[in-house]
Amino acid sequence: MISIEKIYHDIRAEGFNAGTPMTFVKVGFGSDYEKAEDLVSDIMKLVMSNRWVCVVAEEATGLGTLIKDLRTCQLRTEVCCSGTFKDPGWLHSADRWCIDHVEGGTFNYLALRGNDMLRFTINGLEDLPALSEYLKDFFLLTGLKIIKLTSSSKELRRQAIQIAGKFDKVRIY
Repeated sequence: MISIEKIYHDIRAEGFNAGTPMTFVKVGFGSDYEKAEDLVSDIMKLVMSNRWVCVVAEEATGLGTLIKDLRTCQLRTEVCCSGTFKDPGWLHSADRWCIDHVEGGTFNYLALRGNDMLRFTINGLEDLPALSEYLKDFFLLTGLKIIKLTSSSKELRRQAIQIAGKFDKVRIY
């Protein structure tokens, strides 16, 4: 069973699909679906012509059947979730992943492909040394590295730009 908080349209705010209108499926407390095909049917009623569906969940456990069913319907899938869980066996069934970096998380970030994204959230200046280490640690990762700034501090922005400018495939939001 999958519990869905909501299915809605919005514009992808970051990553490779930034600016792209998409259908979003937010996993959480809400409508319960006993079968993935029932959920797929509801998603198909709302899918946009570009056929991108972004599934947003805290973890990917139990989403494999849904992702595979969406792909069977010729939909393109992006899964956004936390790196706290182990990467699933169906990892490459999704077209794209956006994984939140979690220190000590069990997700194998190096399993991400060139079209996947790894997101690092920066809450303040105190996070910048870790950001620099993070970008060094994942230098060989071929996918996009996303830096999500949660503060509007000009100094934070300036220093994040200086750090990110030393690396390839980094975007700041």
